[in-house]
Amino acid sequence: MACLPGTRTAILERIEGWIDDQDTANRVFWLSGPAGSGKTAVMATIESRRRADTVMGTFYFSRANAERNKRVIPVVARQLALWGHECLKRFFVAAIAQHKDLATDHLSWQFEHLIADPMKKMVPGSPPVLIIIDALDECEDKAFVRTLLKLIRSLDDVPTTVKFLITSREEEYIDREMSATSRPKVEHRTLRDNESKATENQDIEAFLTKRLREVKEGDGTETWPGPSAVARLVRLADGLFQWASTAVTYITDGDATSRLSDILDSHTPLDGLDNMYGFIFRQAAAAQSKARPHLLRDVLGAVTVARKPLTPEELSYLLSDTQTSRTVTADQIQGEVLRHLQSILVISTTAKTPKRQQPVLFIHASVSDYLTETCEDTRFNIDKRVHNTEMAYRCLRRMSHDLRRNICDIRNPGSPNRQVKDLQKRLTFLPAGLAYGCIAWGAHLAGSAEDAGEGVTVMVKDSALGEVERSQERNVRKVFDELCRLAKVHLLHWMELLSLLSQTTEIATILRLADIWVSEHGLDESDTVSTLLNDGIHFVTDFHDIASKSAGQISHSALPFSPETSVLRRTYEPMVQDTIHVVRGGLQQWSQCRGVSARHDGGVSCLVISPDGKTVVSGTYDGAIRLLDRKTGAMQYEVVEGHTSEVSCLAISPDGKTVASGSDDNTVRLWDLGTGKAR
Repeated sequence: MACLPGTRTAILERIEGWIDDQDTANRVFWLSGPAGSGKTAVMATIESRRRADTVMGTFYFSRANAERNKRVIPVVARQLALWGHECLKRFFVAAIAQHKDLATDHLSWQFEHLIADPMKKMVPGSPPVLIIIDALDECEDKAFVRTLLKLIRSLDDVPTTVKFLITSREEEYIDREMSATSRPKVEHRTLRDNESKATENQDIEAFLTKRLREVKEGDGTETWPGPSAVARLVRLADGLFQWASTAVTYITDGDATSRLSDILDSHTPLDGLDNMYGFIFRQAAAAQSKARPHLLRDVLGAVTVARKPLTPEELSYLLSDTQTSRTVTADQIQGEVLRHLQSILVISTTAKTPKRQQPVLFIHASVSDYLTETCEDTRFNIDKRVHNTEMAYRCLRRMSHDLRRNICDIRNPGSPNRQVKDLQKRLTFLPAGLAYGCIAWGAHLAGSAEDAGEGVTVMVKDSALGEVERSQERNVRKVFDELCRLAKVHLLHWMELLSLLSQTTEIATILRLADIWVSEHGLDESDTVSTLLNDGIHFVTDFHDIASKSAGQISHSALPFSPETSVLRRTYEPMVQDTIHVVRGGLQQWSQCRGVSARHDGGVSCLVISPDGKTVVSGTYDGAIRLLDRKTGAMQYEVVEGHTSEVSCLAISPDGKTVASGSDDNTVRLWDLGTGKAR
């Protein structure tokens, strides 16, 4: 939603002046501000105003969609290609034709070929290019954010008309990258500091007056709710547009007069976002069905920790318990929970798609912040650690119940996936939520091991906290039992489905996360489960080509070629009746490869392992240095500036704190192993 005409004029004029100033050295404009201050509305207004004369690419980060956040560069590039002039379009088409895997490549590779190279080829007189990146702080991968900002701020040899407009809260790690003196200066404005309190209140008053008058438009009460009521709402908003927007949505989603009175006559203070959110959640809790008193908290917990926005159908699938026959339908979730939270949820609706199939997410990141950090009401306080454990259990439980061989009933299951012409249609017949569970259970296991958060330990009484810990112990046992069942019965079925979903590259990462979780909890049978998980990592690594191209061949062809002595083969071979019989030529033992880590676009020139064995540091021919987690292969961070030529050698100090790098650019540089910053 854009700003109302006549509001936020000072900051809008400042940004537009910066866009039009072709002589400024500040290629980046950073607009920061607290949660709810209206940063996104300012971005939407700029986007609307400049669309006619500016080539634009816009990306709105969302904490609720971590997968989409990683596609920021391809999404922006596609918009630039669609809205740009013909010359720019040709550059993008050529880049994609030359590098067909760009959509899934590493961030620096994407940025170079989809942003930097096309911009460098722009001819004089080309229209200005504006790339808007909103809510950057909602990307929870801090290493990704740091790398993205380094790439943006290191961009050179492109026209001064190419600019980046970025918004975020003032997080320390973002501020550090924006303030780095080794790169061009950033123009920084803080939204609430840019305008006086009086101007801020006038803008909120204009917004409230217009939106609330629309409620009674045409019934003879166009002056409703009157200047006195609006003034009281303005005082409660305290300069936060998100508070005003939430209040308007709540008031208009029912009997407007009654709901306005609920806010103005509340016995508890409703100033500030936290108080407003608490008020709305209490209203929703009071409306809960006595037959399902925990449904509100279950839904809120699932929405908070989900790795992507879930639909009511997916929530129904995951929250229903097949063992106790306790089911909850999508209609019950819609009618008993979501209907009472319309003012703080975004539920996209289209004429063709019913509500039960539309993703549900919070309207603003501050809602989940309230639930996980400052909420004192145990009816809807969300402990991420506990709810990640519960979600991991639900994913694993449903997988154990529904996974089977050839789950899509493909007539010739040994066919390559690409030759199954109706594969996408067959996948739509899977239970809603099964695909999510198969992809996300490892991430939920990892989230279950994270600290509960300061808000929970401060706000929850000792007795309640003790019960949380006891409940967590019981949930851990349930998760482990389901993980045992997956490892011993359904591991290959799970791999088959991920192959059909084109997610084979995620298998090894998920199994590593599971193995870490098992080793941290040390329950009975941990050794057996850990062995099966590690065999699974070896299996998908050694037979990756087969697994990624044909789901049916995982059991039919890959399993018979695996080592006869492996626990995985001894476990699963008796379950599979129609495999080929290998006389000779199978693997005698697993290869020593533990999987493929983050892609190195410039080629690996050297590497070294830290003294504690936990980190691998690699150097590349294009001068970059990357730190990788040895167990998971995940990149911890990347240094993309410093050396201008091949990194020829690396060394780590005995205390494991400093990396020394030598380069063909005739320099030796020292780096902090923990942060990647130059010493």
